[in-house]
Amino acid sequence: NAIWFEDAAEKMGVDVMRWLYASQNPERNLLFGYSIADEVRKKIITLWNTYSFFITYANLDGYTPDKDYNIEKGLTKLDRWLLSKIDQFSIRANDLYKEFKVYLLMDEASIFLEDLSNWYVRRNRRRFWKSENDNDKNAAYYSLHTTLVKYLKIISPVIPFLSDYMYQNLINKTESIHLSDYPLAKSDSIDKNLIEEIDTLIEVVSLGRSARNKANIKIRQPLSEVVLFINESTHRQHLLDNKNDILEELNVKDIRFVDHYEDFVSINIKPDFQGLGQKFDKDMKNILSEINQLSSEVLLDIVNSKKTNYELKEEIFIDYTDFIVEETSKEGFEVSSNNL
Repeated sequence: NAIWFEDAAEKMGVDVMRWLYASQNPERNLLFGYSIADEVRKKIITLWNTYSFFITYANLDGYTPDKDYNIEKGLTKLDRWLLSKIDQFSIRANDLYKEFKVYLLMDEASIFLEDLSNWYVRRNRRRFWKSENDNDKNAAYYSLHTTLVKYLKIISPVIPFLSDYMYQNLINKTESIHLSDYPLAKSDSIDKNLIEEIDTLIEVVSLGRSARNKANIKIRQPLSEVVLFINESTHRQHLLDNKNDILEELNVKDIRFVDHYEDFVSINIKPDFQGLGQKFDKDMKNILSEINQLSSEVLLDIVNSKKTNYELKEEIFIDYTDFIVEETSKEGFEVSSNNL
């Protein structure tokens, strides 16, 4: 039942194997196999397709990164979000490398790659497709090129061969990526408010698509509205500022905000018996008795507010992770949530 190294390297690819190994938490058993490698290969293919997209259109338009373009006038909100995201990621990745927590780095690298490919590139395709080479188009090229180069430098220790090949094509030189400096950014180059705004938008769109899938309603079928419940007022404003993007992405005609989650979903909060058993062991029965005396309003507040140190009784604390939340959508609605 063993997989020999030569066979694995031949069938999986060495960079795929390195990504797979780097993604494993050393505290746990190593998961290895061809099916797991296929999942990793999909991520690397996503990176390759994003790189290929840039190379294809940059060559057609004769875009050269070294040329002095008037970038500032063409930068859009998504361009600035992406440039801030890659700088934020470079700082975070540097810290994780120093702490030898590469498995956490690979999780975040996968999330960033998904945002780059499935949001930035997808939402900006028309900018690359249009015929005129104006400031807007050059800014898109600059943002994508800068991000790809920095991303490849960050993960080059994990996928050294592919990253070196793509890097040399992107900078149009034979200099190895492994002889270049790490792209460590300064924190003042990061627009955290903008990152929060676009990340909130992406999350809501993802939840909206999830709700559509649950209801088995294809995205091409228009709906009258999407109903949103959000605790943070700043997040609500972020969504209002990007209302047209939500309408377009979810194919709905309007957005409606509600102040009470219970307007369209029934909530049942139950103790997580397994988690509580591990936490309190022999005192489990008394803890459950105390929890059963809590009102539904208190339980909802613990979960909604994500409280971590709720004093159940003297010197006994519980938190939101000690509960399981069951959501049942009311008639006419389908629900998807990331809070409960």
